[in-house]
Amino acid sequence: MYLSGGHKTVKNILKRGAFTVSMGDAEHAAAWDYVGIESGNSVPDKVARAGFHVTKSEHVDAPVIDELPLALECKIVSYGEVDMEGIVYLMD
Repeated sequence: MYLSGGHKTVKNILKRGAFTVSMGDAEHAAAWDYVGIESGNSVPDKVARAGFHVTKSEHVDAPVIDELPLALECKIVSYGEVDMEGIVYLMD
């Protein structure tokens, strides 16, 4: 998975060593689109503003969005940075 290093998501993933990837459904399309587009650096409560609620994952130190039907619970095995583009990659 490749992410821009400036995203709040990257900071949270590296702090916790884990993350979740939630799968959206048609019913929540506008909300998950908003969460994906809006920056957590600009809008710290973007998940709540989208109308989502979170609980702690059972298997990793990361949140799961309650309203979405599926979440992959992941741990970082390794990561690195590509300096020229500020990209962070996480691999299993």
